[in-house]
Amino acid sequence: MDPAPFDELVDRATWLGLLDRVKNESFAYSDMRVDLFGDAAVVRSRLTQKARVGDQRWDETFALTDVWIRRDRRWQVVARHSSHPPAKSFTD
Repeated sequence: MDPAPFDELVDRATWLGLLDRVKNESFAYSDMRVDLFGDAAVVRSRLTQKARVGDQRWDETFALTDVWIRRDRRWQVVARHSSHPPAKSFTD
């Protein structure tokens, strides 16, 4: 099974459906940077995962940007962008 569908822009429902095919073995966040803007925050980080999609390996490192909003005293992610990070830490 080719992990290529994970390189496309997808809506939330499609993404959640694709996750049924992914079997994560491990993942770790690093290089986290949080910028607060009142009831909004932008969080940049690096995610390294070891996983399988069907019978194929999907070991990757991603640069993530998450947008969080505080609603009713709770924080909720409302948007995420992921890409392959540059070789050097992007938070330097």
